[in-house]
Order: sequence, then C-alpha cells, then structure tokens
Amino acid sequence: MIYRLDRHEGGKEQTLSIPPSAAAAVEALLAHMLRGERVAVLAEDQELSPTEAAAVLGISRPLVVLRMDRGELPFRYVGKHRRALLKDVLILKSRLDTARPRWTRLLRTPRT
Repeated sequence: MIYRLDRHEGGKEQTLSIPPSAAAAVEALLAHMLRGERVAVLAEDQELSPTEAAAVLGISRPLVVLRMDRGELPFRYVGKHRRALLKDVLILKSRLDTARPRWTRLLRTPRT
C-alpha cells in the first residue's frame, strides 16, 4: 500500500507517494509534534561528539569518553576530536536501557 501526501508549494499542489515504512515514521513524528514535544530527525551515519552522545545516552560526557576508551562505543578522531556514529550510540543506549532495570532492582533491594 502506498500512502499519498498532498502539499502546496509555491502555489502549486504536489502529491508525494510514501511507502508504508515511511508513513509509520511520519505518523510517529506528527504525534510527538502534536503533543508539543521537540523532534529531531537524524541519519544513522551522523557523527556525534561525546557531549551530543551523552545527551542521547543520558549519562555524563566523561562516562561516554570512558566507554569509548574501553571499546564499548566505537569512535574515530576528527583532528583531536572524537566522533561516534549515531547508530553505535543507539546500540549502546539499547544495551544500557536493558541493564538499567536490573541495577535499579539491585539498588532498591535492602541488605540484610
């Protein structure tokens, strides 16, 4: 199934065909925007600085650098600056998000 999107640009009507996979992404994007949330669209091969990666991961920049040094987050140097691919940051985020509930349970368990 192909979804169609009509838009007006420069006084001229255009119809765009959108594949179902893109339509789901557009629907999610619009739902976030309608709730007043900020939205960013990034390519997986976009490079992030340690500060930007820290914002995505929800950890401090020094912890991002530590994970880079340990080999947990692949990166490359651009001059003297580290850069990690967004897709690698998201893979690490998935691993961290999976491990967080376990650590939360351990921290909440009273010691006897």
